[in-house]
Amino acid sequence: SQLGFTTRAVRSVGPFENSGPMPPKAEKETTYTIIWNATTPFNDITNAKMVATLPPYMSWNNLVSPSSESLTFDPLTNTVTWNAGTIRAGTGFSSSPREVAFQVQFLPSLGQVGTAPILVEETGVSATDTFTSQSISFSRPALTTRTSTDPMYKEGDDVVVK
Repeated sequence: SQLGFTTRAVRSVGPFENSGPMPPKAEKETTYTIIWNATTPFNDITNAKMVATLPPYMSWNNLVSPSSESLTFDPLTNTVTWNAGTIRAGTGFSSSPREVAFQVQFLPSLGQVGTAPILVEETGVSATDTFTSQSISFSRPALTTRTSTDPMYKEGDDVVVK
């Protein structure tokens, strides 16, 4: 099967208003919206689950859109889990992609000045193709403060300043 899954971090678009300085400033809070997107062209997908961890310096803002999606945060492990369940054939092709967004908060330290820190660690994806009964498993890279898919992003907006 061809389960498509993309992740991106944005500031100026998405369902939430983000706040804080751009570029991020040491010891000042900045929020980001994380968008996860799932598609499948041909076969129905079941048991779709996406899991990622927030680094210890990141905070969960308890904002999820749409609220009908089963997205949870475990504060003990700093883990975000999207139990997407069934993704119907044609999702993202003959119909809209399945998408969920959540907001995170970043409080950079002085030690992070000059870097583009990770907002969300690598996202693991698992699911089952109902037609072939095959297990699907892959991951997407970590997301950093480099929000280059955001239409307002400028070079240098990702590096923490003093």
